[in-house]
Amino acid sequence: MLSKLLGGGLVDSVGKIVDELHTSDEEKAQAKIKLKELENDLQTKQMEINKVEAGHKSVFVAGWRPALGWIIVIILGYSYLFQPFIAMTLKIIGKDVELPNLNLDQIFPLILGMLGLGGLRSFEKSKGIARDK
Repeated sequence: MLSKLLGGGLVDSVGKIVDELHTSDEEKAQAKIKLKELENDLQTKQMEINKVEAGHKSVFVAGWRPALGWIIVIILGYSYLFQPFIAMTLKIIGKDVELPNLNLDQIFPLILGMLGLGGLRSFEKSKGIARDK
């Protein structure tokens, strides 16, 4: 996560500062190479943290990603399947009950993050490096 944060706007901002601090093209290129090496190092360290975390025996350490996935499934299931069905059923039987609407704008960033992780998992499986139980 840290590497993703640094891989975004922060690295670009530091790159602009590097351009301003160094006068020659060679100095700029060397500084940008060092910056890219730092970014790669941070990404590698974050991947190692993810591996250790995923292999942990405690469900509270290794299970947070699956738990988040199930919470997202429940939220989407409620929003797109159960809530409309329950609302329709209540209308048919003559009950006027207002069911809560969930703000999906807040959950979609989590969904996109989980899909990204799911894509990585699929990639790992296709390369035969996934840890299957």
